[in-house]
Amino acid sequence: MESGNTITIPNVVRTACHTQLIQMYQSYCREVECQPLGISSLFKILEACAASKRTSLHGLDNIAYEGSEGYDNLINLVEDLHRMNVINSEESKELTNSITSSKLYMKADYKLHVQEENQRATHCRTWVLSDPKNLAFQSICNHHHLFKCEKCQIFTDMCDKIRQVIYSSTTSEELKEELNKDLDDSIIKIENWGAHIVRTINQDSWRLERLGSLLQGQGIIIMDWAMKFLPQRFREKQTDWIGQRGKHWHVTVLIYVDTDNNICHRTYTHVLDAVRQDWFAVVSLLEHTLMAVKQQLPDIKEISLRSDNAGCYHCGHLWLALPGVSSRTGLAVENTETTTVVSIPDAQIFSCSETGCVKIYRTFSGLEAHMLFGKHALKLERISTYDEVRIQWASICNEVCVTLKTPLCQGGNEVEASTCSTNMGWGLKKDKKTTRCKQHVKDYIQQVFNNMLKIILLEYIMKENLQAKKQTHKM
Repeated sequence: MESGNTITIPNVVRTACHTQLIQMYQSYCREVECQPLGISSLFKILEACAASKRTSLHGLDNIAYEGSEGYDNLINLVEDLHRMNVINSEESKELTNSITSSKLYMKADYKLHVQEENQRATHCRTWVLSDPKNLAFQSICNHHHLFKCEKCQIFTDMCDKIRQVIYSSTTSEELKEELNKDLDDSIIKIENWGAHIVRTINQDSWRLERLGSLLQGQGIIIMDWAMKFLPQRFREKQTDWIGQRGKHWHVTVLIYVDTDNNICHRTYTHVLDAVRQDWFAVVSLLEHTLMAVKQQLPDIKEISLRSDNAGCYHCGHLWLALPGVSSRTGLAVENTETTTVVSIPDAQIFSCSETGCVKIYRTFSGLEAHMLFGKHALKLERISTYDEVRIQWASICNEVCVTLKTPLCQGGNEVEASTCSTNMGWGLKKDKKTTRCKQHVKDYIQQVFNNMLKIILLEYIMKENLQAKKQTHKM
């Protein structure tokens, strides 16, 4: 500060440049009929208010973070192979570029390619999320999976090449096993990331479908635990913040249709001093919220619930408690859903923050309504020359009637042809398997433990004998 004093400012992240922030501020002031500050004053305020640029927000999504970590591990694996002279500099650079290209595709463009019906197995939501072991959770595709995605194939070819390099190297078998283990772990993390993206898109389709069919007297409740409040004291210990200590903040948003058939929303916030974030707390807060909804909006009779896949929401105890909550509040709880550079005109400056969405709005209220109720318009910002060729080729092929003698990836049948890149149901959530140690490993650990125990006992006996001798000499 000008007086020489120093104040600590939380690390705030900005996702827009100063000029765009000022334009949004001026547009918002016109919307709420408020006199804005001058442009020079606004630039000085932004300069005085320190903030960081948006880079990588690790930790917000565990699965996405592990997937990104899997790509980083692959790059480290390639560097290790290069240091061991297993591959040369050109091969190392080629593999590193393939890994980087695949990571960028997974972060940005993959979600734009996933569709409910697609002739590429990696992009077909119906195929990816069908359970091959249970016919009740299986859907039949009305098409053949004849094509492969060039961007998805980069990851497959790159992993196959790394595995081939490891097997053909002259290193020891123990080192080969270790390198293959690192490769397999990275592949699992990246595939789980891709499956998580597909499941997220599928779950969001339920939200759009439910909003489209929402009628008067019905509502959707979206609930989640938010971050805790900022420090309430001048100096706050770290133990007051980490874990589940401190003031907890549970946010519930109700989306409903009013008497004029307009989609509206209300937010209910609960701040608790100390509580366990378990199913009982969620049920208590939900019942209190439904009581408030019943008093404020008596026309609402049915409620649908939506939340993330946290254990406090996705558990049998909560589901079994919902009938009792419905009877006490008088609201029918139907079902629970658990989840996972564009040229902008001057008149439209509020752009959607969703990756790949090209929607822009003139007013802040329009953007807010889009984020709450709207459907994202996911489009690629650019189309490569090869994609344009494929589009033209597909239009030509659609005019030709082709008869296949060998069925490929049709319906829910098992895939044997090489043209299908993935098996049915690869996008379903998989349970983590616990690998137990082999018997010779257990014997070795037990032997080391027994030897260390003997040494400790021997040192203890020698120490006791030495103390006894000292006592004898004193006497």
